[in-house]
Amino acid sequence: MYYRIKNQLDAELLAEEFISEEHKNPVMKRIKELIETLDLAYGAERKSHDMGGYILYFPDVQTYQKSIGKIEEFHHISQDLREYADTIAECGQENAEWIEELYLLTSEDSLVLIYPKEKGHA
Repeated sequence: MYYRIKNQLDAELLAEEFISEEHKNPVMKRIKELIETLDLAYGAERKSHDMGGYILYFPDVQTYQKSIGKIEEFHHISQDLREYADTIAECGQENAEWIEELYLLTSEDSLVLIYPKEKGHA
């Protein structure tokens, strides 16, 4: 299951769920930064249908791989349409890195994907 984070409350609840997983702290920090930016620009009380956008957080590689095709189809996006992709953090124990990708769905709506990727895989 992936998590849809649209405001500060969603980010806080997700952080509480993963508080003991030390390697996810840089990821949670980045999620909070992104949500703060969206909340400041579009309002913290916005709903999922309001403008501004949201984050989809995938806790593991399998969830991302299972879900990404349907998400791309639903939003009419593909990796070649992303605005940017960046590595948030690396996890040596898991041989993985955490990726952030931004997609502009409209001029006032965005989608950020945050997911782990095994090192060395495209």
